[in-house]
Amino acid sequence: MTRLAVLVAVVALSSPLPWTPAHAAGSAAASSSSSPAETKAQAAARVKAEALLLKDLQAAAAKGDARAQLTLAQRYADGTGVKPDPKRATMLFTQAAEAGLLPAVLEFARRLEHGNGVPRDLSRAVHWLNIAAEQGQIDSQMALADKLLSGTGIGYDPTRAAHWLRTAADAGHMRALVRLGRLHLRGEGVPQNQKLASQMFRKAADAGDPAGRVALAELLRSGAAGIDKNSAEGIRLLEAAAAQGFAPALYQLAMAHYNGVDATLDLALAAQQMTQAADQGYPQALLQIGRFHLEGKGVAKDTVRAFVYFLLAEELGGPQIKEQASLQTDALETRLDKARIAEARKQAKEWRQLRGL
Repeated sequence: MTRLAVLVAVVALSSPLPWTPAHAAGSAAASSSSSPAETKAQAAARVKAEALLLKDLQAAAAKGDARAQLTLAQRYADGTGVKPDPKRATMLFTQAAEAGLLPAVLEFARRLEHGNGVPRDLSRAVHWLNIAAEQGQIDSQMALADKLLSGTGIGYDPTRAAHWLRTAADAGHMRALVRLGRLHLRGEGVPQNQKLASQMFRKAADAGDPAGRVALAELLRSGAAGIDKNSAEGIRLLEAAAAQGFAPALYQLAMAHYNGVDATLDLALAAQQMTQAADQGYPQALLQIGRFHLEGKGVAKDTVRAFVYFLLAEELGGPQIKEQASLQTDALETRLDKARIAEARKQAKEWRQLRGL
C-alpha cells in the first residue's frame, strides 16, 4: 500500500463522520497499480494523485472540515508531501481541536505543553486535556494523570490522578493499570496495598505490556512487596520489554550491564542500550549517556556530545534530573570554548525539533 492509500484510509477513519476526497477513487486506482517495479507513467500518476489529494485536503480544511484539518496538520507536522511547518500544523491542530476532534485535542495539548509551534502554556494544555479526558479519550486521561502527579500546570492531586488511571484501566488500558499499581505500592492517592500492586503488575506483564514487565522486574530483582527475589526472571522481563523498545527497560538493563549487577558487565552494550533509551527523550538516559560520553565509558570520549545530552536532560527532566544536568552543563561551560558551546546548543535544538519535543 502506498503512502497515499494509507493517507486516504487515515482521513476516512480519523472521525466517525465520513470525509471522502474528491479524487479518492483515482488515488485507490493509482495505489493498486503501484509495485516495486513502478513505471515512470505509474510514478507520474501517483504523484499527480497525491497532489490532487493535498489540494482536496487544503480546500476541505479551509471550509472548516475538522478531519481534513487534522490530517493536513499531521502532514505539516511530519513533512509528509509538504515542507514541515510547525506553526501551520499547530494552527490546524487548534482548529480541529476547537471543533471537538479528540485526537486533535490531545495533540494540541501536547504542543501547548512543549511550546511546539505555539507559546508554551501549561494551564491551557491542562484545560484541553480535561476536555478530552471527560469525553473518554484514554491518552488524555493518562496525560492528565501525569500532570496531577507532577503538579505540572495544575496542583498536585494524586487522588484525582488515581481516578483517571482507574478510569483508563477499567477500559482495559494496561499502562494505566501499571501506573495505578505504582500508586498502590506507595500508598499515594489510594490506600497502600502492595499485594494488589504486584497483582496489577503481573496482569499487565502477562498481557505483554512493557511497563508491566518493568514494574514486575523491579519487584523481582529487589524482593519487595512480599515477592520472592528472582533476579534472573527480573532480567528476562527487562530484556523482553527492551526488545519492545521501551525506554525505561532499556535504561534499567543498561545500568545492570554497566554495574554488572544481575547481568554481565558490558560497557559497550550498556552504552548502546542507554543511547536507545536517550533517543526516545528518556531524561534519566539522557543524563547517563552524557556521563558515558564525558568519561568515555563504553563510547568514545566526546565532551561536546556529552554537553548536548546534558542540555537535553536539563530541558526534559524533572527537578532532580534538571539539577544534576545543570551541574554538568555549568562545569562544561567553563571547559569548552564558545564555538563548541554554540555547536552543542544547536545540536540540542535540532534534536528536539526532530522529535517534536
